[in-house]
Amino acid sequence: MTPDSPARPPIAPDLKRWLVGVFGTFFVAGVALSSWLSRVPRIRDDLGATAGQMGLLMLALGVGSVIGLTSSSHLIARFGARRTIRVSMWVLGLGMGTAALGLVAPTPPLVVTGLVIAGLGMGTCDVAMNFSGADCERHLERTVMPLFHALFSLGT
Repeated sequence: MTPDSPARPPIAPDLKRWLVGVFGTFFVAGVALSSWLSRVPRIRDDLGATAGQMGLLMLALGVGSVIGLTSSSHLIARFGARRTIRVSMWVLGLGMGTAALGLVAPTPPLVVTGLVIAGLGMGTCDVAMNFSGADCERHLERTVMPLFHALFSLGT
């Protein structure tokens, strides 16, 4: 701001809560992704998997993510971004938990199922949080999307 530019009005409390919620969503999504990625070597060892088998595990996460990415617009249109984010975060957690159960008693099909579910939640959440972030940015009348993505990076 220059000395001649007008001061920005304070952010309304509802908009501030929304902004903080979107920041939190981006951060938690980054933490969720990093929690999986940081454990890949241990998962490989626990399952006794080859590089090719690990590639298939990664594919499972990607398949779920693509399904989530492509279906999310319909979910957002029907239920709204906020509800879509909430449910997709639960789906992501359910998927991670399922994959973890598959590692306790090494059961690769259960790990694959969990990763597809986690990818579904992650892909859906990704679109919904970006949609919500863009809408929040529009209401703020200033650019904040780079800050949202910075929080995702900080989470990872």
